[in-house]
Amino acid sequence: MKNFLKIIPISFVLLCALPLTSCGENMDDYVGTWRAGVSYEETYKYYWGSKKSLGTNSVSGLPVNSVIVISKNKKVSFYYPNSDSSVEGRIGFVFGKAVFRGLNFSDGYKFELTENSDGKKCLDHVWSEDKHGFDYEEKHRHISFIIET
Repeated sequence: MKNFLKIIPISFVLLCALPLTSCGENMDDYVGTWRAGVSYEETYKYYWGSKKSLGTNSVSGLPVNSVIVISKNKKVSFYYPNSDSSVEGRIGFVFGKAVFRGLNFSDGYKFELTENSDGKKCLDHVWSEDKHGFDYEEKHRHISFIIET
């Protein structure tokens, strides 16, 4: 009877986790060659209602014009600008957002499929710290891949 009671919570967690990971995501929307058009982190200083930019840096491991090639089988190849060598990884989906695993940038970046003003598909990651107060620094990050093929 004790073993049976242990199985119930485990099976409940496994069944509930399936819809959360979006296993059935339509890969046709993601397959193709994507180029990084935007890749930066900017730090702002907030002081008693005023806002000042402290500087902008490119995202570590993800320079502008990097290329990602996504295959139907969820394999991903990452190419630096002006380089033939590649890094192999995979794409996954969490809560309906794309996540890249095994590439040269953070696995924690979640990308949302959107369209730009030209009607082209984009994979966008927009993040900012959620800080409040009278005197603080806050980081903002924006990464955008635009489909080429």
